[in-house]
Amino acid sequence: MNLKQSIKRILREETGIPLNVKRRFDRLKELLYIVLDDSNPCDYSNTQDYFKSVLYDLETVLLVLQMEGMTNEEILLVVENHFYEDIRRYYINSLEDC
Repeated sequence: MNLKQSIKRILREETGIPLNVKRRFDRLKELLYIVLDDSNPCDYSNTQDYFKSVLYDLETVLLVLQMEGMTNEEILLVVENHFYEDIRRYYINSLEDC
């Protein structure tokens, strides 16, 4: 295993995020917050239903944009693993305005 492969392996193990997704992480976060801003948490009875809806809407956005170098599955997995708490907090905070 050469140095480049070793570095890739270490980075992947430390974060659990594939490098092709990690390079686009900021853009993905941007897209997620666009989806959150367009959503209406008051329409959902619990966090899980809201989370599923956000993932569905994000997947729709991704189909339109076709982010190069990443599969939708990779992106949705990263959102599930790294943004669930952000989405949950957004949902809870937005319920105050219902």
